[in-house]
Amino acid sequence: MNNLDTYLRRKGAYLVDLVTPDFVPGRLVKVHYFWKFGDFGPESVLQDDRGPASALPGIPMLGVTPKKPSSLYVENVTDQWSISAGAGLPQYGITANADLQSGVTATVTISNIETRTFDDNALSALYSTVIPRLRTLSRSDPNKWLQECFLVKEAFFVASLSATVHTVGNISAQAAFAEAGIKASGNFAMSWNNDHELTLVGSADVPFAVRGDGLG
Repeated sequence: MNNLDTYLRRKGAYLVDLVTPDFVPGRLVKVHYFWKFGDFGPESVLQDDRGPASALPGIPMLGVTPKKPSSLYVENVTDQWSISAGAGLPQYGITANADLQSGVTATVTISNIETRTFDDNALSALYSTVIPRLRTLSRSDPNKWLQECFLVKEAFFVASLSATVHTVGNISAQAAFAEAGIKASGNFAMSWNNDHELTLVGSADVPFAVRGDGLG
């Protein structure tokens, strides 16, 4: 969802495409920087999971809060909705048995979002000890790879969303979803308000966005 990505960047968050529940505060992720024609500055995207920062020498295990309500809110973002067989979008509460037809877009509002952050003890050590230590480690082998990394400080999880799904041709969104075997995943529940408008309510185990600090 490129437009969702742009929306989140304005709020200081990265869209997460890696479907893993491990993306919680304290995780290291490789950031890829690139330029496109017309850019005034470099763009970036999160790529590979590089494991917990606590696996490195001198970095303590950092406590993380349980999920709690977040002030982050996503409203009326229209973007491409791509769902593949066997993958789905678990970060949004969806599984699929087949590919969704191409050209499907959705206008999405994520009205309830939960967050996990560092607990108070971890926050007190984060800037005084942890980040300076990571940056020191990054200056020499074998840890120079840290210069390309991002330390996750906050993870965001969908708790409820509504979407208006736009399809190609005369097929309804509800029919297109049924054809692809798209259902609610995990502890989510899906309901259709009409042929093109749906609501998903639950609590995702996989974050859809994160905030953090680069170490380069």
